[in-house]
Amino acid sequence: MLRGVRLDGNFIRHQRTQNGMSQKMLADAAGISERTVRNAEKGLVVEVHIASYLSALFDVPLGDMVLERLEEQRSKWLQKWARKFSYAYVTSRNDNHHDDLFPLLHPAIHWRCNSAPKMKIDGSLDGRPAIMEWLQGHHCPSEPQQISIVNERIERVEAEGDILYFILAADWVMNDNGGSKRSAWITFLCRFEDDLAITIEQFNGVSF
Repeated sequence: MLRGVRLDGNFIRHQRTQNGMSQKMLADAAGISERTVRNAEKGLVVEVHIASYLSALFDVPLGDMVLERLEEQRSKWLQKWARKFSYAYVTSRNDNHHDDLFPLLHPAIHWRCNSAPKMKIDGSLDGRPAIMEWLQGHHCPSEPQQISIVNERIERVEAEGDILYFILAADWVMNDNGGSKRSAWITFLCRFEDDLAITIEQFNGVSF
């Protein structure tokens, strides 16, 4: 999932000079470009495998070189993904337009929810048509009457490894004479392959 980490540039520079190496010598030894070495010493994001090369070359733990621990960075990435997903999900529900969801989902995603527990998107199809068909028919529970959805918010975002758990909550205003309001929520449990969601378990709920 994580394609890059931000290194401690001062630490990299210190290790290089301690070993009597120029930036070009370090680049040649690690099999990377001089530009990548310069980026690392500036504290810019580099790919994880490059950080691993430098760690092995200097014989120091990878954790000593990164400004953020990998697990902390992964957790932040997952929480950012949850915000992007929730926005795209709400938008798709409101206007039946799902394009913002596609970049977040694997083409062969398995997406199950309690209103259609046996449904899944077949990865043998192109991906987008299958996702579109499934979302149009099954990603929301049946509604007995017209409602307005307000105050959408994300609650209880938790991430560990490649698993993400979060709740998308909202208030449902029933468009009846009384204008009653109910609290609704959707719980998502997502598993990732690379940086795309490969499985989503969805549970819908509403207070009465």
